[in-house]
Amino acid sequence: MNKYDYDIIVIGAGSGGLTSAVGAAGIGAKVLLVEKEKIGGDCTHYGCVPSKTLIATARLAKKWSQRKQYGLIQTHDEKSDIMSVLKKVGETVETVENRFESEELLRQKGVDIARGRATFLDKHTIKCGDTQYTAKKFIIATGAFARVPSITGLDEAGYATNKTIFTPRALKSIVVLGGGAIGCELSQAFKNLGVEVTLVHKGKRLLEKEDEEASALICKQLKDDGVNVLLESEIVKTEKVGQSKKIWIETNKEKKEVATDELLIAIGRTPNTKGIGLEKISVAYDKFGIVVNDHMQTSAKNIFAVGDVVAGPQFTHMADSEAKVALARAIFHAPAGREKRVVPRVTFTTPEIASVGEVVAEKKEETITLKKEYSHNDRAITEHEENGFIKIITNKRGMILGVTIVGAQAGELIGLVAMAMKNNLPITALSKTIMPYPTHMYALRTCADLFRKASYTDTKKKMVKWLFGLRGNKK
Repeated sequence: MNKYDYDIIVIGAGSGGLTSAVGAAGIGAKVLLVEKEKIGGDCTHYGCVPSKTLIATARLAKKWSQRKQYGLIQTHDEKSDIMSVLKKVGETVETVENRFESEELLRQKGVDIARGRATFLDKHTIKCGDTQYTAKKFIIATGAFARVPSITGLDEAGYATNKTIFTPRALKSIVVLGGGAIGCELSQAFKNLGVEVTLVHKGKRLLEKEDEEASALICKQLKDDGVNVLLESEIVKTEKVGQSKKIWIETNKEKKEVATDELLIAIGRTPNTKGIGLEKISVAYDKFGIVVNDHMQTSAKNIFAVGDVVAGPQFTHMADSEAKVALARAIFHAPAGREKRVVPRVTFTTPEIASVGEVVAEKKEETITLKKEYSHNDRAITEHEENGFIKIITNKRGMILGVTIVGAQAGELIGLVAMAMKNNLPITALSKTIMPYPTHMYALRTCADLFRKASYTDTKKKMVKWLFGLRGNKK
């Protein structure tokens, strides 16, 4: 007879938690899922779903403003109503929640649910509300929250994070602090929906983890869209003035004051490690999150942690992958390890940036860099989306080291590359595969075609001409 209430208790119902709970129940485990806020976590309510809904609307608004390029007769202009857009964002979030993440649906899948904060009493016991629950094993998936800097007057003036920025209200202007993915995406989206935007970033370039050329292209695009981009800058003071805010900004050239309706903080995230009793059970953690091994095990071997609460890439798809690794280890004692090499990421600006692998590998010796401009792709031309490029970096043998794609549908294309890399397929596998025309995927294949030319040295050319009696160009 099992002495525990549950086989597995999962703490946190975001992406990693839901994958863990539903996956464990599907295998046959008795599972309890504990959540103190909303099921679905940040991704559904405050991150991926609302931001991509806002971005989709912003892209439509931008396309409409460019309708003359498509031969459409201009009739009249209607300005976007940001409040109605934000209301629609909320409706989309509710649709996703009700369709995929309702408590009723989870219970149908065999998952028990407890609402409230979970606190460890020992390595096999938690307390939630007034009730104690025991389990053989635990998976912690408590996620992360927006990191807020120390700025004079910030608390008094008020600010927004990803958790509050999608609340419906009238916005005429916004200052965004942070030039990472969230800052760039939302700056561009709000600007294309008619909001005046100032983007403040401390670094020398936006999206500093991405290819430098990609970063420069996006920076130029944001400026072309009308975003006031301030690099090597920081906010030093804020003040509430009536219903607005005054922001003092120091740049590398000057000091300036900006009046705005809202200040959005988007400088990174802090793991949710406090208040769950990790100290009581000797689970190690630091400022980067809970410390885990390659199997997602913590220093307490019956306790696992996945998602944004651990150090590493903070993506929904990464949390999902880590949850599968944790389950395989917790239930089957499988040797499966956390993926480190092939982790694709997408920044949903327009154009999109998608990358996987080593984005700076072109600086290393013994590599080949292949590049194809979007302006050389027929599909991009027909859709007036020529801004972008595909860059593939391989070693001399044609094994893919890293890829950066900037352009329409980049996020869809990168998955094909990731699959090739994960299965150790050379670049020639993409080149040999017939891709449909006209598509952006066809451009990916033609970029891969460049490998043969790049690796076809003068010595090889002379040998082939000699062997087969060719009389082509003597250069």
